[in-house]
Amino acid sequence: SRDGYAFDGWEGSDGSAYVPTETRVHHDVVLSATWKKVSVLEFDTDGGSPVEGTFLATYTWPIDSLPETVKAGCTFQGWFYDGVRYDVGTAYPFESPVVLTAVWSENPERTAGNGNGLYVTGSFDEDVTVTAVKASNLGAAVAQLREVIPGAECLAITVRGEGVTGDLGVTVSVETGAPDADSVDLCYYANKAVHEVKGKVSGGVLSFDALGYYIGGAVQLTAAFPPGYGVLDHTG
Repeated sequence: SRDGYAFDGWEGSDGSAYVPTETRVHHDVVLSATWKKVSVLEFDTDGGSPVEGTFLATYTWPIDSLPETVKAGCTFQGWFYDGVRYDVGTAYPFESPVVLTAVWSENPERTAGNGNGLYVTGSFDEDVTVTAVKASNLGAAVAQLREVIPGAECLAITVRGEGVTGDLGVTVSVETGAPDADSVDLCYYANKAVHEVKGKVSGGVLSFDALGYYIGGAVQLTAAFPPGYGVLDHTG
């Protein structure tokens, strides 16, 4: 072994590679070890989530692994250096470390629904998915929400897709038979805390702004609504 290098095989004095069990040897030879420089990659996420862990690249060898990063409202386009994109499997052409920079494209504002009258609006990739289920009455989140809104009907909402992170603000909308109202007291649970917000009913839709909790590749929040808005009819 050699510190900072990866073993790349044996070669003779004429530069020919000697491969065990494959290269025929007809006389005594002196074999020299060949080595390839191993570099610790550096990353500039350009506002994305921090890179966790250490990533190595060996000169001329394919890159084994690269980190993941996410950025609110954006789709990751890849890691670039000097205008060239580097992916897993790309040969690393440098004998020294380089800084790979994340390149992003901004997502347009989209509205995605669960197919049953609940919608989330934000800067999403087109493949975003939205689900909503009745939150467990036994959960700690529901208990805390009902301290703010007694008897609240609670929905656990999950938004999953490129550019969906915990620092991406969204607007949650749900169909209701309630009359128009400029201000409705609501609250939601995210990131281990209850957040009180004002909602609005207009044209049969109750909506409010929220900031969810990013976990497991998705944003999650549990929203509490006063009884009588019929929100539990819109799970899915």
